[in-house]
Amino acid sequence: MNDKHALTTNSSARGFSIGLQPKLAWMAILCLVIPTALCLLIRFSSILQIFFPAGSLIVGAFLYWRYPILYLSFTWWLWFIAPFIARVVEYQNGLTDPGLRLIILAPYLVTILTAFSFFKHLPRIYRQDGLPFVLGFIAIFYAFFVGLAKGNSMTEIVQGVLSWLPGIFFGFHLLVNWQDYPSYRQNTQRTFLWGTLVMGIYGVVQYVVAPEWDRFWLRNSEELLLCCGWPEPLQIRVWSTLNYPFTFAYVMMASLLLLLSRQEPLAFIAIIAGLMSFLLSAVRAAWGGWFIGFITILISLKQHYQMRLITTILVLGVFLTPLAAMEPFSKVITSRLETLSNVKEDHSFNERAGIYAKLVNVAVSEFNGRGMGGAKIIDAGTLDVLATLGWLGIIPFFSGIILIFLKLFQYAEARSDPFMNTARAIVISIFITLPSTNTMVLLPGVMFWGFSGMAMAAHKYHQHQRTVGLRIE
Repeated sequence: MNDKHALTTNSSARGFSIGLQPKLAWMAILCLVIPTALCLLIRFSSILQIFFPAGSLIVGAFLYWRYPILYLSFTWWLWFIAPFIARVVEYQNGLTDPGLRLIILAPYLVTILTAFSFFKHLPRIYRQDGLPFVLGFIAIFYAFFVGLAKGNSMTEIVQGVLSWLPGIFFGFHLLVNWQDYPSYRQNTQRTFLWGTLVMGIYGVVQYVVAPEWDRFWLRNSEELLLCCGWPEPLQIRVWSTLNYPFTFAYVMMASLLLLLSRQEPLAFIAIIAGLMSFLLSAVRAAWGGWFIGFITILISLKQHYQMRLITTILVLGVFLTPLAAMEPFSKVITSRLETLSNVKEDHSFNERAGIYAKLVNVAVSEFNGRGMGGAKIIDAGTLDVLATLGWLGIIPFFSGIILIFLKLFQYAEARSDPFMNTARAIVISIFITLPSTNTMVLLPGVMFWGFSGMAMAAHKYHQHQRTVGLRIE
């Protein structure tokens, strides 16, 4: 059942075969990856509309029950690359109005498999410290029934539930498997290392080259043209392998915080590529979230970790500053940075302030909420949460979040566990940017609840280790 031995790092002894262990799990993954790659290469990709989500679900279910550590990595990678695959498929088949994008469903379906962990451990919830996740589930369950009662579109209701719920199940799953925290930690670090490298490099290429499938996707959506730039080289707001600059920026924000504690050369290259694409996404809320996260990490660590982190930042600055200052990158980065110090002439800030001024009374008056499938409030995350859940739903939802923060700031182990400290900082960074956009849904929501579960699992693991140590003594 447990595949933690597949995650050992003795690469010098085992060589390249480390990436293909355990064999049965990798055979399952390759049975999905190889046909997908071949279909894209020979442009016979319309079949992927069904094959990819169905195959992902089958492989995900197999890994979930047989190789739970590798399941974690598989799930993150689906979130990273499924939107890219969907775009290439739509480009190759000329789909300008694809309707329900089944390929995009793959990470949602695989993540929601963790509902089995949630309901299996529900009777032991208090012993597992999982009350915050249960409160979040209650709020989403309530909004689901409100959506039904108000006659919202069933398609929109299902999409709403899939946007809000998987992260809660995912975070709870990581918490209840706290015994495997070291393996989960190692797996997450390695996955985000390679994910940052791939997404970072592609993000820079996307900005400079503007691949045709990205142009096609952007060209056929007026809504995307408002937020993602223009389908030409050097005029795109980078979203890399994801679908929106906002989603990509939050993923990169978390990734860059995670990699700061890594010392190997590959991590350094990944950080440089990731930071460049992060800046080219031009999402200032995520920039601010990263800075808050960095400060949170810095003040929480022991002194020798602090010095190492400061040294890393200084070295990165030496390499990154010349890159960001050279064309064709400097103009877009500098102009966006200048708006941080000139709020009065910041069009998007003033527009967001106008949304809050116009809709705050409407959102506050939503006692029952609009429910799942109700009208969304764009660019005002706090109002969107309130309008969707209503006061009856937001009370348990934010009660759960408050409980998470109360727990996270009680954990003294974070000072000596850089990963645990970073997981806590990521949770804070995502939540602090909620007024800008709704970071409780989609991939940012999965990261919020997921890293909450990881930090809480770390505490339980360290607590158990201390108990065992005392018994031995």
